[in-house]
Order: sequence, then structure tokens, then C-alpha cells
Amino acid sequence: MLVVRGDALQRAFDRIFGGWAVLVVPIAWLVFVHAWWLRMVGETQALWGDWIAHVTYFPAFLFGFGLARSEPAMAAIGRWWKTGAIAAVIGYLCVIGVELRWPADVVTPRWVYTPYGIAHALEQWGAIIALIGIAERHWNRDHRWRPVLTEAVFPFYLIHQTIIVLVMYALLPAGLPGWAEFACLLAATIVGCIAFYRIGRGIAPLRPLIGLRALPRKTQHDLDSRHSRRRRQTRQRDGLTRPGCGRARGPVERARRGVGGAGGRRQRARRGRGRGPRAGGRSALQLGARRGVHA
Repeated sequence: MLVVRGDALQRAFDRIFGGWAVLVVPIAWLVFVHAWWLRMVGETQALWGDWIAHVTYFPAFLFGFGLARSEPAMAAIGRWWKTGAIAAVIGYLCVIGVELRWPADVVTPRWVYTPYGIAHALEQWGAIIALIGIAERHWNRDHRWRPVLTEAVFPFYLIHQTIIVLVMYALLPAGLPGWAEFACLLAATIVGCIAFYRIGRGIAPLRPLIGLRALPRKTQHDLDSRHSRRRRQTRQRDGLTRPGCGRARGPVERARRGVGGAGGRRQRARRGRGRGPRAGGRSALQLGARRGVHA
């Protein structure tokens, strides 16, 4: 991967795929594969020996690494995506025509192999260029769903094929028509992928295994703050503190404060009576007058 990310190779990638070659060169390679080298060869999904898959997907894999940092290539895709869309539609019409004319249970003439391979190549790479170009030109903006969709891409990729295989295996005995099987597969794949992502996202040990980043560890400060907040809430619930005040206000202490407050007021009143001219805040003449009136 470091070799692919090298500056020299990146500059070469930019020069090669910064123009019309971004559409023509990959199509030429796929025509070579499908129309001449491995004509009408199907994929086996085997790790070793599945050459049609290896020579098709591995170059596309490397192209993706180069494209990730290539502004010239992305700009070229933005210019050529309409041509790619036209090529994809033409290729698809040819492929579907051959499939309908010679179904799986009918022997296909050998003269069809070459045009079928060319149409297959046009459909493959033309659709890729068209979709990337449309996204670059019209959908290259942020959205509130982008973080979730970006995170869910790889878990969906990991589990979707397993769901399809298992569901299709379960549907085979039912003998459903094609449209019903398609609807069941589509619904099961969508629901299964969402469930896989949602469940795996919430289990920390599983996150790296399904392509998600590990959850950040809580700092000691966060832990201390959380524990302090829980202790304060517990004390408030037990009636030991008032919100916003850290001193104790339990029933026993409130009773003590009440008794102490009353005793303190009586003591201050006694001291005030013996202070002389200003006892209790009144003059001796006023106090004497009041006693005389009551007498």
C-alpha cells in the first residue's frame, strides 16, 4: 500500500487518468478480459484460481487508491460521466438482449461471446464513471446523515453477501417466482444489514471486527466528574443536601440548628437587657417608661 501511495506513482496516475483515459483505458482492459482472454467465464468466488475476478477487481481496487488523492482524475470523471452513462446503457441493453435471447438453459452461439464481452465491459466501467461523476457534480455536499452512512458502509459490505446466500438458500424450497424472490432478498438484506450495523455499533469489542473505529476511552477527569455528580445526586435524593449547596441539611441537623437558633436568640436578649443605655437597642428611659405603663 505504501508503494501505491508513493508520490511518483500518484503523479503518474494523475497524468494518465487526468483526461479521457479515465474512461477509455479501463474499458479497454475489461474488453481484453471479457471479449478475448476469458470470454464467457464465470466467477467461482474461490480464493485461488478465480482469475476472472482477480484480473477484474484487483485493478479496480488499485484505481480506487489512486483516485482517492487525485483531483485531476476526479475532475476528468466529472467531465466524462455523461459519456460513461451512455456507454453503460448501451452495454446493458446488449447484455439483457443476449440473456433474453439465449437463457441459461439454451446453448449460446460462440459468435455471441465477443460482442457480449464488449457490452459487459462498457456496462461495467461506464456505470462506475457515471455514478462517481453524478455524485461528484450533484451530491458533493455534507448532510446530517453522512456520518452514519459513512460509518455503516463497511459493515454493510461485510454482511450483505452472507445474508443473501442464507436467505436464498432458505427460499429455494418455496419455489417462488423471480419477482417474489427478489423482493424477499431485497427486504431481508436491507433489514439484516441495518440490524448488523446497529447491534455491532453498540458492542465495543465488536466494533473493530466489523470495520468501525474503537470507542474513545474516558479520561480520568470525565470519570471523576461523573462519580462526583452521582454522589451529589444521591445525597440530594436522601435529603442530605439542597441543590446548589454543599453543606449538610439533613433532618437531624435542621433540628439542631432550630434549637441552637432559639437558644442563641434568648441569650442575646438577656445580654441586651444588661447593656445599660442601649440595652436591646432601646434607651433606659424608653424601657422605664414601658415598665411604668405596664405597671
